[in-house]
Amino acid sequence: MFESAELKQEIGKADYTAAVPALREALLDAQLDLLAAKRFPVLVIIGGIEGAGKSETVQTLNEWMDPRHIHTHGFLLPTDEETQRPTMYRFWRALPPKGETGIFFGSWYSLPITSRGLGTTSDADLERSINEIRHLERMLHNEGVLILKFWLHISKSEQRKRLAAREKDFYARWRLTKTIRKLGQRYHEVRDTAERVLRETSTGEAPWTVVDGYDHRHRSLTVGKVLLERIRQRLDAPEPAPLVTAAPVSAHGGDVELIRSLDLSRRLERDAYKNDLQKYQTRFAR
Repeated sequence: MFESAELKQEIGKADYTAAVPALREALLDAQLDLLAAKRFPVLVIIGGIEGAGKSETVQTLNEWMDPRHIHTHGFLLPTDEETQRPTMYRFWRALPPKGETGIFFGSWYSLPITSRGLGTTSDADLERSINEIRHLERMLHNEGVLILKFWLHISKSEQRKRLAAREKDFYARWRLTKTIRKLGQRYHEVRDTAERVLRETSTGEAPWTVVDGYDHRHRSLTVGKVLLERIRQRLDAPEPAPLVTAAPVSAHGGDVELIRSLDLSRRLERDAYKNDLQKYQTRFAR
């Protein structure tokens, strides 16, 4: 899955400078149309290998779009309050309202991938987390949320070079925590875990987009273009018809009332009722 994201794709400075103004204008237009329509919220999930440019991507999106209508949340370890509640509680209460955009820097993917990559949880724990995530994202999709998930990727050699440069930089050294050092040492374990999670959670309602994070210009344009395409596609699509909660009543004859159209002579014999009751109770219990 990640082979194509390790090709070190680059975009020249001149091409990047020429492409950004039109992309920013289109993103702002889409954001204003989204705000005016208030038909659905947009949720952007940013994940990836350490050093691939996650925080820079979040900053770029807030720079290119109107930050007044973007809700950015960075999730680390859950607090004492959050550990006493369901796993998804802290994410659920941070979701954006209709017409606005939420960016999750760190999400319900971060802890399962990190913990399994570091070897502190089991395969069974990871599978349980994957099932919870698929259930949550399906529910969000059914509620109308447009979910975009970006995984920023770099090779092991590139990560090693970037983490070494971060350690030498006095102003960036604080970002090199003990956990990030351990994740760098277990690159292949984290990569394999991420590949498994992405394969099992890339669905029709919430697909993943894997982005080569080697070049910051290529990374920014790719994320921006996909975000624009998905928002505009959803905005330009006709609004779905409301769900039908009851079967339509067909009346043959001008002003036949609903109650008068019912067949009140229908009956179910006691023995048939008992047999059907037992059968359907058993199926319902299962």
